[in-house]
Amino acid sequence: MGFKNLRLWPITAESDGTTGYPTYGAILKLQGNDDDANDFNAVKVSLTPIKKTKTLSADDLEKNFEKYVGYDIALEVFRAERQAIAPILGYTEYSSGTLKDIKEVVNSATKKKFGIFFEGATADGLVYQKYLYNVEFSEADFETETDTGEGAGTLKLVGRGYPIVEIAGGAEVKGYTVYEGSSAFVDGPAETIYKGIPA
Repeated sequence: MGFKNLRLWPITAESDGTTGYPTYGAILKLQGNDDDANDFNAVKVSLTPIKKTKTLSADDLEKNFEKYVGYDIALEVFRAERQAIAPILGYTEYSSGTLKDIKEVVNSATKKKFGIFFEGATADGLVYQKYLYNVEFSEADFETETDTGEGAGTLKLVGRGYPIVEIAGGAEVKGYTVYEGSSAFVDGPAETIYKGIPA
């Protein structure tokens, strides 16, 4: 088991005014069956830190200063239905007869940022749960190919995550990792996003 139980919460307010963490809405279902708790079909996730480096020269010396500014995220899932793609990319559902198509609106005001949860395990079997607090997705490259019967097509979602600033202490927080055995570890997918701070 390397990646499962993916969950997304749309951000409804950038800060709750008390902790500095965003306020989140109801869990977004990537697939449409609300009765299926395990329908997210997570395939792969990767996080790549983004750092800015500045070099200063003084007294015949050079010093490099590095600042963490966020991270790139890439999610791969089997599919996501139109009602999920709309808030993720800012697209809108467009009525077309008895079906609804997707109008691919650029720079839409309906696009949301998200809190994310997923569960994974290291190569030696250490199970962990990851919470990310402030992620915004953008359009990925579109690619399709002839079906050879050798594999299923997947949807790739790319985006950028940003740290939040805790009001108490001013810590910049990218996310939180909870390990199996911790009192904060949840059995199965999370129903709420864990903030790792006292209530």
